[in-house]
Amino acid sequence: MQHLMDYYNNELLYLRKLGESFSKQYPGVAARLGNGAVTEDPHLERLIQSAAFLTARVRQEMDDQFPQVVRSMLELLAPNSLTSTPSIAIAQVDSGAGAQSKMVMVPRSSRLSTRTFQDAQDHPNQECQFQTCYPVEVWPIRLVEADLSGPPFRIADVPGGTKSILTLRFAWTTKKQLPVSGMERIRCYLAGDLGQVESLYELIFAHAIESSLSLPPDRGGKNTAPVTSSYEQPANRSLRISPVGFDAADTLRPRSARVPLGHELLSDFFTFPRKFMFFDIEGLGEMSGPEFSVSVCLSDRRPELEVFVNAQTFQLNCTPVINLFPQRAQPIRLSHEKHEFPIIPDETGRRDIEVFSIDKVSTIAGDGHVREFAKLYSLQHSVTRGGQPLFWTSRREQRWEDKSKEVKDSCYLSLVNAAFEEELGNLPDSAVLVDTTCTNGMLPAKLPFGGATEAGEFSADSTAAEERLWFHCEKGVFKRFRCLTRPTPIRRVDMDHSHLWQLVSNLSLNHLSIVAPEMEQKRFGTKSSPGSSVGGSGDTKTDRVAALHEVLSVYDSGVSFGKPFPLEAIVDLSSNRSARRVSQKQLPLRIHAGFYRGVSIQLTVQRERFVGHCLYLFASVLDRYFALYSSLNSFTQLTVQFEHEYEGRGWSWPARSGERLV
Repeated sequence: MQHLMDYYNNELLYLRKLGESFSKQYPGVAARLGNGAVTEDPHLERLIQSAAFLTARVRQEMDDQFPQVVRSMLELLAPNSLTSTPSIAIAQVDSGAGAQSKMVMVPRSSRLSTRTFQDAQDHPNQECQFQTCYPVEVWPIRLVEADLSGPPFRIADVPGGTKSILTLRFAWTTKKQLPVSGMERIRCYLAGDLGQVESLYELIFAHAIESSLSLPPDRGGKNTAPVTSSYEQPANRSLRISPVGFDAADTLRPRSARVPLGHELLSDFFTFPRKFMFFDIEGLGEMSGPEFSVSVCLSDRRPELEVFVNAQTFQLNCTPVINLFPQRAQPIRLSHEKHEFPIIPDETGRRDIEVFSIDKVSTIAGDGHVREFAKLYSLQHSVTRGGQPLFWTSRREQRWEDKSKEVKDSCYLSLVNAAFEEELGNLPDSAVLVDTTCTNGMLPAKLPFGGATEAGEFSADSTAAEERLWFHCEKGVFKRFRCLTRPTPIRRVDMDHSHLWQLVSNLSLNHLSIVAPEMEQKRFGTKSSPGSSVGGSGDTKTDRVAALHEVLSVYDSGVSFGKPFPLEAIVDLSSNRSARRVSQKQLPLRIHAGFYRGVSIQLTVQRERFVGHCLYLFASVLDRYFALYSSLNSFTQLTVQFEHEYEGRGWSWPARSGERLV
């Protein structure tokens, strides 16, 4: 309404001020426009205000057509950028006790639902539906003990530089002890306060020296040498501790292949950073015996974490879940009285259900003939056959609902031909069927979630089943999932015109120049005069950092960490040309090994301002984002330095070409 008010004031000013000037210039045809700013006739004043209001509406509609072009472009290039991010939580499979004898897979996108409840508006039988984001391999094991401690160590022959060791002890839950040869991976979720968990995450991935598999001294096995001391003897030193959540299959929302993975990871990080608080223990191999231990030797020691770490910190059989579910909307009866039709996602009239995406549009005639339509803004026009081709297009708007005092998304559907003209004449007596993916809006954030800490995690003492939020799974072996974190509120998209243009600019790799001017001068043999820059704006240190701030600010909503992300703590961004030898194993087929040129990127931050904001995880996501800049037969390599600390202290990631390590 504020924008309409601005248009109205401008039109009113035009009528009263410029209208008087026009009447003086052309008194023969417009003498009565010169009434000035004040009129004593209330009827005339009402006419002037009505004319200003109607003209303001026309101007606003004309100007709003421009954002519609931007929205249509984003629907084609980045569909998820225009949709709200639904509620997200962490759920854990309730595998029972001793009832499982082999691994059971819970696939990605498994559907979960909550029990019915009555919301704050006294609506009975409310239910929310979620789907899993990661596949879950449920093995018949449990975590018996977790310990993080410094010297003296319980493991013999620790590598040099070891200052602390993280030990995880697992035990089989099967009644019959059998050798297990197929367990190549165990996935753990770091539970607890996000500030402590992110410090533990950094300790594991930034300071890990070596990982090993051990059997207890008094538990002999075929992979264990005889033990003659109180130390545990490593049976396998080829273990790998791998981060989770960075692959294309691990995005929270359904991913469009047209959106680079780096953008999706940035969106996931600022939306729900706990999604990355997983790690895989890989390379376990064949084992026997009732229990085994995994030890990670670390080059740093955090005494404050040694008190925090226990068996509750590492949870098995967990996955992020998101409030998305398929739903067929109420059939739309075509009418020549409308050019667009509201999509009502639920036939029973539930007002909490909102449309996340439109998956399929078809019509069914009276004789049962079904006809499917392609999306107007898509690449499927050539496959449309038979008669005048018809397409569907949608419009999304945000509206304020007085009853619930909330903003909600509304979606409208139109059927048009290739010329963007309404075309319903050849669809007599047809009903439009719309298959959608829906969310429950703000309802999941209102789910009863007792026994949790202020951070949204269940405390170790909160074990009462009645206090937990449970999910039910209709299909599959496991019927119950416990919710470990409070479901987040839905995150609405800012439909402001300037924000939409920021989204478009983020899809262009040239929006941010990470190549320093002096490097371009060496490459092209050019010289820049004082005050000028090579390759346009964004080449100076200040401009490069400001451009990075602008990119990141699009994704930062200020709600995931409880406060705005400290973008100002990024103080420098520079780069240099580098070269490295790449072996044949690191390259696709038909590409020869040799030396390749790339870009080394240095990011300088004020570490003390990132406390509680997952700095190491943030830099890991930026590593994937910067990899988008690597061209064919090239690479990028990120290094993070800390301001006000001695040179050499920081983090470095392996060289990366796109989504592949080199």
